[in-house]
Amino acid sequence: MLEILPNSQTLNKILVNRNNSNQLFFIDLLYSSWGKFEEKEQAVLISEFGLIKSFYEFYKQDNFAEAISFVIKKQFSFFENTEFKTILAGKMKSLSELQNLYDVVLLEKPQFAEFFTILEEPSFSEENNNNKVTLSAISASVKKTGGFKKVFLAGLTENNFPGGNISYPFISLQTNSLLNEQLKNLNPEFDYFLLTDDIHLFVRNNDIKSLIKQAQEEIVFSCHLYESKKTVLPAVIFKMLVANDLKNYKQIKSIEDKKSFENNSENILSESPQRVSEERFVVDMSNLSKNNEYLKLNPSAISTFQNCPRKYFYKNLLNLKEQSNFAASYGSIVHAVFELMNRNFLNSYNKDTAIKLAEILFESKTKPQPALDKGFKQTDVDLVDAADELSLIEMKENFQNAIHDYENSGYFEQKPIEVVCEKSFSFSIPELPNVVFDGRIDAILTGENGEIVVIDYKTGHNKINSLEYSVSEFGVNFKSKTGKDPSNVETLQNSYDYQIPIYYLACQNAESLNKYKNKVDRLGLLYIRPTTKDNGCFDDIISAEKLAFYKDKIIKNLKETIVNKICNQTEFLSKKNFACANCSYKFLCDNGGDDE
Repeated sequence: MLEILPNSQTLNKILVNRNNSNQLFFIDLLYSSWGKFEEKEQAVLISEFGLIKSFYEFYKQDNFAEAISFVIKKQFSFFENTEFKTILAGKMKSLSELQNLYDVVLLEKPQFAEFFTILEEPSFSEENNNNKVTLSAISASVKKTGGFKKVFLAGLTENNFPGGNISYPFISLQTNSLLNEQLKNLNPEFDYFLLTDDIHLFVRNNDIKSLIKQAQEEIVFSCHLYESKKTVLPAVIFKMLVANDLKNYKQIKSIEDKKSFENNSENILSESPQRVSEERFVVDMSNLSKNNEYLKLNPSAISTFQNCPRKYFYKNLLNLKEQSNFAASYGSIVHAVFELMNRNFLNSYNKDTAIKLAEILFESKTKPQPALDKGFKQTDVDLVDAADELSLIEMKENFQNAIHDYENSGYFEQKPIEVVCEKSFSFSIPELPNVVFDGRIDAILTGENGEIVVIDYKTGHNKINSLEYSVSEFGVNFKSKTGKDPSNVETLQNSYDYQIPIYYLACQNAESLNKYKNKVDRLGLLYIRPTTKDNGCFDDIISAEKLAFYKDKIIKNLKETIVNKICNQTEFLSKKNFACANCSYKFLCDNGGDDE
């Protein structure tokens, strides 16, 4: 500051203001003190902030060389003809990529020793690095004249690629489009003003294409599975590769003619930004039967669409992975313990067994083998390993309290004689021939009296409406619990829970559940929670007979309020509500597209 403001009296006034105004940011203090600056000092500050702004603009674009070049040219012209610019830009790139690795991939706090290593190591040498890519393998800036014999792209799962959109949607998509049109009139070479979702996908896909061109013999794409109970879908890139080059996608072989390979790879991922937009996911119901297309739905996807079409677009159409959180991880652990009890420990189905199994699983962070020997899956152990120590302590306490309440509520006394766990299903129905429903049932219990009950375990808050109301004359007709017509029927439509009705339809129509057709007696939810959480353990169960009575109406509602709405969507706008603050996709979302 003394270099910028030689007038120490003016500087002292700013510092006094800062001490008296702890709530103000430094930039606000400068603004409030602006009238106290001399004209010369104002000019110096404007120049300094202009330099910072220009540097940051290049930095945001990962154009580190230009950022450094700009600063050197303006402030340190004596460095302009030296190698200093290249060396510093290279180190900035490595630091930025390392930071991105921690933020996006490792999801943990950086190890600063690694950053210091980059700063201390010798400058980058092309001669010693002709056959490898440092840190960021997927980068459009990789320009190696010799290419690589083999290229490996790992971890291409859901939103691991293309990854997060780094831009902030401070304007709506509609406003952005208008700005683009006007700016293109001024300069035909202008590309875009705001990096929107579709342009971001397009840019990232071009990054992959750039790297593909470096391969001389072989390219290996891979994805990995993680997260307990649920497998993570491969990135959209795999679908695109299949569509463009099915033969070579299935069989990765050596390609002798590199030029021919590069010509073929030009077609891979060459879609324009417009073709990678939401429109490619809009389904025209009138053409479904003609094109043999179908809409894939499950209870979770339906619930997501009801809560926010925009989130449905990101999660279920783009297959962007939702970040895990404490509630989801804890729920998966509870499911894992009960699944293992149901599979292997029906002879000792009690509180002590549940707590002992949970302790083994919680200890797997440091002792994984006993958990695997006991029968837990590797994904269960990986989930515990990914959790921090404080979260595990809280999860363990919650589980023990929940199991005590589970016993006090008498659920251990209802010991089944047979349990089928994690039963997956897929089916369609004549009323919705171009819709495929799929999912997985937590447990199908057969009691000592022969009664068959379909159960889904829950560890979170109660559903908005009970099954007694949902599967009733009022519920299926979207009337209030007293039978009155609501002021906004869409509110009731969006809060209707189709999970248990879909489980009933699955038992009647899915081939994998054929043995249960017309044999299931009851279906419902079993909440497993401490007494401090929504009054602890209880069940919400309805008879299959009642579901059969309202089946036709429920299917009609599914078609009119879910299927038709999804298929007629053109924008998938977000719903602004309190959930937006904690949404995994808020960095991508335009918050409904209102011009503000």
